[in-house]
Amino acid sequence: NFKFTNVCLGKTSQFTNTTSIQGTQYPMTYLWTLGNSTTSTQTNTSTQYPNYGNYNVTVKALTSVGCERSITKEVNVFPIPDADFTSGPPCSGLSTKFTNGSSIAYGLVGYEWEFGDGTDETQDSPDHTYDATGTYSVKMIATSEFGCVDSIRKNVVVSVKPTSNF
Repeated sequence: NFKFTNVCLGKTSQFTNTTSIQGTQYPMTYLWTLGNSTTSTQTNTSTQYPNYGNYNVTVKALTSVGCERSITKEVNVFPIPDADFTSGPPCSGLSTKFTNGSSIAYGLVGYEWEFGDGTDETQDSPDHTYDATGTYSVKMIATSEFGCVDSIRKNVVVSVKPTSNF
């Protein structure tokens, strides 16, 4: 048998062998067929998948006296969000609109924003007010419902708000 966690496109997927044998212990060898044209003879293995979708993964255990057993499980490879955002012209003391431009092939995505001034937000496209001028490193983290994560960091330069008078 074997275990694995959610598999995300482009990330290294870990497979943990949980095969056991009862009674007299014989040395075992393993053959993994990972469903993406790769194989492995390691006890535990890892791989990356080129596309999202379903792959059949098999581990075959073979004892030194010729007994063998195998198990196949379907592995779902999920898409990763593509995190992106833009922001309006930020001025100190005024609300700035952050527009979420992220995408994903399918599934739901949640967002976490770190505005670089010690405040966070979890809306899709939040408004944020900076109290002071300066350059702030803004990070947006996009997490799919399957646990696949992408993030992007951009510098936002906050200017002095104009003073109107006549």
